[in-house]
Amino acid sequence: MHNIGDPASRVRALGALIEKMPPQLQHQAVSEAFDTAARLIPNELARATALSELPAHLPPEFHVQLLRIGEDLAMPDARALLLGRMLPYLAEPHRLRALSGALGAIEQIAGDEGTTRALIALAPHVYAVGSLQNIPEALQQVISVTFSIERSDDRARAFAALAPYLSPELLSEALQAVKGIADEHQRAATLAKLAPHLPGDLNVAAYAVAQELYSPEARATALSMIAPYLSATARARALADALAAAVAIQARYERVLALVDLAPHLRDDLQLRALREALTASRSIRDEEERGRALVFLAPHLPAQWLPDALADAYTIRAPLRRAPVLSALMPHLPPEPRLRVAQDVIERVEYVERAQDRASVLAAIAPVIPDTLLDDAVAAAEKIDTPYDRVHVLTALLPRLPEPLHTSALVTATAVPEGYQRVNALLELVPHFPPVQRYAILEQALDTALEMTDDYDRASALAYLASCIDPQADMRNRQQDALRLALDACLEETDSQARAGLLVRLGQSLVRLLTPAQCYPLWREVVDFLRHQPYTAMLSDLAALMPTIEHMGAAGAGDELAQVLLRLLEEE
Repeated sequence: MHNIGDPASRVRALGALIEKMPPQLQHQAVSEAFDTAARLIPNELARATALSELPAHLPPEFHVQLLRIGEDLAMPDARALLLGRMLPYLAEPHRLRALSGALGAIEQIAGDEGTTRALIALAPHVYAVGSLQNIPEALQQVISVTFSIERSDDRARAFAALAPYLSPELLSEALQAVKGIADEHQRAATLAKLAPHLPGDLNVAAYAVAQELYSPEARATALSMIAPYLSATARARALADALAAAVAIQARYERVLALVDLAPHLRDDLQLRALREALTASRSIRDEEERGRALVFLAPHLPAQWLPDALADAYTIRAPLRRAPVLSALMPHLPPEPRLRVAQDVIERVEYVERAQDRASVLAAIAPVIPDTLLDDAVAAAEKIDTPYDRVHVLTALLPRLPEPLHTSALVTATAVPEGYQRVNALLELVPHFPPVQRYAILEQALDTALEMTDDYDRASALAYLASCIDPQADMRNRQQDALRLALDACLEETDSQARAGLLVRLGQSLVRLLTPAQCYPLWREVVDFLRHQPYTAMLSDLAALMPTIEHMGAAGAGDELAQVLLRLLEEE
C-alpha cells in the first residue's frame, strides 16, 4: 500500500474498495486509511477531503471514530468539510452532533467568502437531520452563522442554498439580502433558487424585486421563474412583464432563446407575439451559424402562416452545411408542395458542395424528411459521393425509408471503406437496419476487420464497440464473449496507462451490460494477473475504470482478489 506515492490517493483507493472486501479485511483497510491520513497527509484540508470519501463505504462501527477525527481537526474549513459530508451516513444519534460541529467550524472561518463557500457546501447534506424548524439549537446556529456574513451578496447566496430549511421569517431576511447583490444575473439566479421555497406573500415581494432588475435578460429569467408560484392574476402579469423583458434583450440569439422558452407559458395572443418577436430577432442575427441554430430552435413552434417567412430566412444562410439543418427542421411542418420543392433544391445543389464529408452531412440531415417521391434522387446523389465512409452515412440515414433496395448497396459501400477502424464503424452503423439473419455475417466481417488492425488503441476501441452491438440472446453469444475477451486483450496491450484506463471504462460498460457476473469472472481473473505486474498508480487507474464490473460481479471473488493484491503490497513496505 505504501508504494502509492500520494497518501491522499491511497486513502481514496481504499475508500473505493472497502465495501468490496470481506469483513476481516474491511477493518484492516479502514485502519490503514485512518493511519495513512493521520500520519502522512500534513495538510488538514487535504486530509479531510481524502477521508470524506470514506463514509459511504465504512462499516457502521467506524463512523464514530471518523466523527472524532473530524472534530479533532484544527483547521475550520477542514472540520466543516468532513463533518458536513458525513451527515448522511451517520446513525441518527450522531447527526446533530456532526451538524453542530460543522456549523461551529464555519463560524470560525475567516472572511465572508470562505464562510459562504462552506455554508453552500454544507447545505445539500443538512436534509439528513430533518427539518431545522424542529431543532431550535441547530436553527439558531444557522441563523448566527448566516448573519455573521457581512457582504449582502455572499449572505444572499448562503440563504438561497439553505432555503429548504429556513423559516418564513428567515426567508424574508434572505429576500432582503438578495436586494444587495450587485451582479444582476447573480441576483436573478438567487431569486430563482429562493422562489420554490417562499410562502405566498414573499413570492409577491420576490416579484417586486425581480421587476427592479435593470438587465432585461436577468429580469426575464427572474420573472419567468417566480411566475409559477404566484396567484393566477399575478402570474399573468409576471409573464407579461417577462415577455416585455425578453423582447428588450439586446443580444438577438439570447433574445430568441428567451422568447421561445417563455412562449409555451403565455396565453395565446402573447404567445403569438413572443414567436413573432423571436422570428424577427433571428432574422437580424448576422452570424450564419447562430442564425441557423436560432431557426432550428424556433421551427417547431411557428404557426403555419409564418413558415414561408422562416423558410426565406433559412435561404439567407449561404453555407449549405449550416443551411441543411434549418431546412430539415422546417420541412416536416411545410405543406406538401413547398416541402417537395425544398427537398429537390437541396438534392440538386448538393453536388456543388466541395467536400465529400460536407455533401454527406447535408444529405444525411434531410434524409429523414425527404418526400417519398424524391428518395431515389437522394440515393443517386449519395452514390455520387466518391469516399465510401462518407457515402455510407447517407445510405444509413436513408435505410429506414428504403430498406430493401439499399441493403446491398450500403453493405458493399461499408465493406469498401479502406481504413480499418472506420470500416468497423461503418459496418456496425448498418447492423440495426438489417434483418437478424443477416446481422451475424456483418458482425463477423466487423470482427475480422478489428482483429487485423495493428494499432492497439484502435483495435481495443473497435472490439469493445463491436461487442456491445452483439445480441446476447442470439446464437452470437459465444462470438460476443470472444469479442469481449479480444477487446480486453487489446486494452491490456495499450502501454499508456491513461489511454488504457479510458478504454477499460468503455469495455467495462459493455461487460456489465452484456455478460452475467459468472461470465465476467474469467475476464476479471485475467485483469488481476495483469495488475500484479503494473506500477501501483497505473493499477489504481485501471481498477477505478473497472469498478462497475467489480460491482456487477457482486465482489464474490473480485473483492478478495483485489484485497490480496493490496495486502501483499502493504506487506512489502
